[in-house]
Amino acid sequence: DGQVRWLETRCLLARDEAGRPLRIDGLSVDITERRRLADEVTRMAAQRERDRVTTELVATVSHELRTPIASLLGFSELLLEPDASDEERASWTAVVHSEASRLAALVDDILDVSRIDAGRMTLALQLVDARDLANAVLLPFEARQDGARFQRDFPAEPAMLSVDPSKLTRVLTNLVSNALKYSPAGGRVQLSIRTTAEHVSF
Repeated sequence: DGQVRWLETRCLLARDEAGRPLRIDGLSVDITERRRLADEVTRMAAQRERDRVTTELVATVSHELRTPIASLLGFSELLLEPDASDEERASWTAVVHSEASRLAALVDDILDVSRIDAGRMTLALQLVDARDLANAVLLPFEARQDGARFQRDFPAEPAMLSVDPSKLTRVLTNLVSNALKYSPAGGRVQLSIRTTAEHVSF
């Protein structure tokens, strides 16, 4: 009738006195329903794992959101102080801009997870020099941190690759941020670029 059925077959080869095969005796059982139940259990387990990851993501994002929001509130309150100097206002404005950018990146991460889950993730591919992209990632960190902490190990020749610059920038920004966060105070952070005929690695 065109339906697919799953069968489990157990069989035994019967031989004559000389050891020659005579026949196969066996039994086949329709396990279609058992297979369907097993697939359903697998699906439910995958759904539970997705739910767990989502819960962890929400907890992590909630934690990560608190820091830039607190900074935005704190420094915006300072900007409202009437006796602040121009230098202080400029410094605080730079922090507000940096934290707002960080907040926007976090929101983009959340949206990307939603798009991936829905199968609607798209990439805006461009041909870029990996060195230019890496420099753009390091510059904001160098402006906020001790610039001497950062070292570049880039090839002399252009390292061209086809990527979505905004998404790769966010990946590298996360890596550099983690390197700073989990390195000893004053520790060096080195960003290296390696190229082969087919790959560019950071």
